[in-house]
Amino acid sequence: MAIQFIEPVAIVDDTGPAADSTWATADATGLVPASATGLILRIKSGGVSGHYGIAMTNSTLSERILMRYAGGNYIAFIGLDGSQQFLCYRNTINGMQADIVGYFEGEVYFAPDPLVSTAADNTWTTTDISSIVQVGDTPMAALVSFSLDDTADATISAGWRPVGDATDISDNCDNGMCAVIPVDVNNQFEIYHVNSGAGLEGGRILGYIKDTANLTIPSGFPPPSYDLEPSTVGVWEQTTTVPSAARGIFLLGAKSGLGGWDLGIRKPGSSDTFTDSGGALVTMASGADASGQVEVYTGRTGDGYHVMAYTTAAASPPTLENNIADQTATVDQVWNYTTPSNTFSDDDPSGVTMSVTVDGGAAPAWMTVTPNHTQMTVSFSGTPTTATSYSIEVTATDADGSASDTFTLTVNPAGSGGGGSTLFVIFG
Repeated sequence: MAIQFIEPVAIVDDTGPAADSTWATADATGLVPASATGLILRIKSGGVSGHYGIAMTNSTLSERILMRYAGGNYIAFIGLDGSQQFLCYRNTINGMQADIVGYFEGEVYFAPDPLVSTAADNTWTTTDISSIVQVGDTPMAALVSFSLDDTADATISAGWRPVGDATDISDNCDNGMCAVIPVDVNNQFEIYHVNSGAGLEGGRILGYIKDTANLTIPSGFPPPSYDLEPSTVGVWEQTTTVPSAARGIFLLGAKSGLGGWDLGIRKPGSSDTFTDSGGALVTMASGADASGQVEVYTGRTGDGYHVMAYTTAAASPPTLENNIADQTATVDQVWNYTTPSNTFSDDDPSGVTMSVTVDGGAAPAWMTVTPNHTQMTVSFSGTPTTATSYSIEVTATDADGSASDTFTLTVNPAGSGGGGSTLFVIFG
């Protein structure tokens, strides 16, 4: 179970699923695996100001998050129900659009009733997410939306920092921007808000990522600022994230006091060309290649890129795909057998080691066992000397775990016809 990134795919676009100013169902079936429990969305304006909303299908109207959105490019998070659906809203049919850029498979909890974090203007306030933490969970990061109600200003000033830290990340951002924010051992962080209009003074805690997820939050605060800025304005340029183990990144783009800067991020080789403007703070997310590289686009120089968090390769132990059939042999007859190559599967067979136990221990003296690690097969050969049966366990192991299957080898007595034929000669 992991956090995975994909090539961006539209789920809310100019053709649906929602008509203007109504809540309707959006369906991710076929766009993400059936195991997906939540989505990482990229919200787009299409150059039109308006309102956009997302909510879990089991939410009430008062619990739904309605964002005022003036344009930009930021990420949002939403939990899926058992049918891979969620609710969406927009009041400008050619404006509010959303792409799926990734998904969660477990290791995350979405609160049906998002927790409201209140903060007075220009005040840092401690936010505690303990009330939504499920028994047995240990959160590592909160999923936070800096969103107000539909009467609030399109842009707000918001920020976050560890409890008791004197530094901060705060600046102008679009109403609705979401972020991955680390929490301390008390499930707390500090939030900051400035909004001269009406609406909630704070943000909404959509849920949290568990400490068992394939997510790493770089140490230090503010988050490390990496040299991801392209050397040429207006050009997609490949750059390296830090560290190279990253397979996806949650990025914070920061340009102090300035908005309207075109930004884009994508996995190398992607056909995605979307860029858009935003506030001085913009959150983005994208997959990275096997070397931890991404491609970044900017419309202005002097931009800062902070990695809020990054995903690593998901644990992928070998999987038993097909059981090994029981086998027979005959005393004093050569027996050869190779397990089928489709018995096990693994994302990276080069890291798999095959092993065998016979009746819980070493193979008998007559049996030669030859593993083929890259093919994930095992070959057996030899001439059995005793009529008996053996319980043979074949195991495929890699750094993430193992999978096993057991089959029975029955050795028949010599002359019993087990696997051969008997010739009868009659003398008259």
